[in-house]
Amino acid sequence: EVRRGDLPEDAIPLARHRSKPLSLIVRDLNKYSNNFVAEQLVKAIGAAASGPPGSTAAGSSVLTEYLSQSGADTAGCRVVDGSGFSRDDRLSPRAIVGVMRRVLSDFGTSYEYASSLSVSGVDGTLGDRMGYAGLRGAVRAKTGLLEGVTAISGMLENLSGEEVLFSIIVNGFGCEAWRAHDLEHAVLSVAVRS
Repeated sequence: EVRRGDLPEDAIPLARHRSKPLSLIVRDLNKYSNNFVAEQLVKAIGAAASGPPGSTAAGSSVLTEYLSQSGADTAGCRVVDGSGFSRDDRLSPRAIVGVMRRVLSDFGTSYEYASSLSVSGVDGTLGDRMGYAGLRGAVRAKTGLLEGVTAISGMLENLSGEEVLFSIIVNGFGCEAWRAHDLEHAVLSVAVRS
């Protein structure tokens, strides 16, 4: 029987579990789009801000505040869940780029964030995308996909050696997702060559 009580001073731990470091959890989340982990992180953020137990609503509130502090125009922005599965989530490409700019300007998060992104033609959700000359290895990004919606946001290095942040969201397409991906790839090819 499980019951509440005071922990005796002579109690002996039966088991202890330590998770992976947060940087590795985020890497797995971003490279492979693990929606369950995204939801749990939002709840953990909510618990850290408002106390346990964490909730999606509390975590979403913290994320919305972070968007605002990033200088993003949050008019029309709405964070409903951690995975982006809700059709009620609303983020603009400009807001996403604003958050990336803030994360990448912070020494404490920039390297871990950049290494958490999939690399075009190499690994993660981009392992099978953009593997041809000019784009292979040139793009680091997080992808998103719902029926009728595709997104890719991240960074690339152009031929001039400049780092370019980007976010592309394609809504309401009535074709196969790969056709929308081809459009994204064409835009990124132009950006890399600039």
